[in-house]
Amino acid sequence: MNNSLAVKMALLPFMGAFVVAGCNSSSGGTSNSSVVAANTAGGSGDVTTTAAPTEEPLRSNTGAQVKPPAGLGNAQGRVLWNEKPASGIKVQLCETVSFIGGCGGKTFTATTDKDGNYTVDKVAPGEYGLAVQVFDTDTFVYPTSGILSAAKYTIVAGETLDIRATNLFKTDLQTISPKVGETVKSGTPELSWKPYQGATEYEVRLSPKGSGAEMQSMKTSETKVAPENPLLNGDYKWEVVARNANGVKIAETRSETPFKVAGQAGSAKIVLESPRVGTSVVGNGLVLKWQKHPLADVYQIYLNAENGKTPILSFEEVQTNSYTVSKTLESGLYFWSVNAKRGGKQVAASELESFRVK
Repeated sequence: MNNSLAVKMALLPFMGAFVVAGCNSSSGGTSNSSVVAANTAGGSGDVTTTAAPTEEPLRSNTGAQVKPPAGLGNAQGRVLWNEKPASGIKVQLCETVSFIGGCGGKTFTATTDKDGNYTVDKVAPGEYGLAVQVFDTDTFVYPTSGILSAAKYTIVAGETLDIRATNLFKTDLQTISPKVGETVKSGTPELSWKPYQGATEYEVRLSPKGSGAEMQSMKTSETKVAPENPLLNGDYKWEVVARNANGVKIAETRSETPFKVAGQAGSAKIVLESPRVGTSVVGNGLVLKWQKHPLADVYQIYLNAENGKTPILSFEEVQTNSYTVSKTLESGLYFWSVNAKRGGKQVAASELESFRVK
């Protein structure tokens, strides 16, 4: 598992979208929803993406409302790219939505016209999710009504549901350096990419691969940027998002680019020494130990039981690389992690590991 729960949860609202294999859906009406992007089976891997609702009209004049047949309903909306109509885009209403398997159950399909309008017609009444294909790729976008919660559209017999316009993005933005798998010997490597037509601002997201310091996000109008906080030894991944003058996302890199940093004063990862992952221990006088980090001036410890509502240690701060748990732990499964901080900033973290109390 990845770093501490705190780091994980901090990333969720920031990223606003997540990627998994399969198809997914979006939120309805005029709510401001985030969007999940997913690759269909056989896709080329994870991508972090968003597609935002817009203030554009729901439909152009050519998208006049169509009356549904008796006992059935319709859904109409519009798809845009760079705030312009996107034609030939596949749109689906899905009876069920899974962030792993995609669309399931009954599926109703439509394709956008030259003005970006679509009508999903003759739909059986019920709740559905919306999937919008990203041009001719194997990726679909699915707005959500919360963190990893697919939004629902309610289709009513005899009525046509208006779905707010969605701005798509392309996945053809190309990075230059660091390249996939490259090892750099600098804590502040230059991240560069090719300019994207129509883009006035770029957002670069840089994060440790697996564990380490918190994710960094940098915005720039240039086509290169360096990390704001120096990187330590370890594996990292980065991606770029391009936005137009109105702040609308128009493109992103196809996938995250992995690279390695070497030659620095310390590692981005803390190694937990005891209890080792998967081991069984006694619950009385438990001592937690981890490898000392050369840059740390304080450590934060997280400890909680499986399904525990309140953490036993909620990022308890210590200046040594060990901690004795004062309470006796009951039998069961537990999870723990350690963050290293320097000057108030997190510089490294462990994986979230488990052990069992006898």
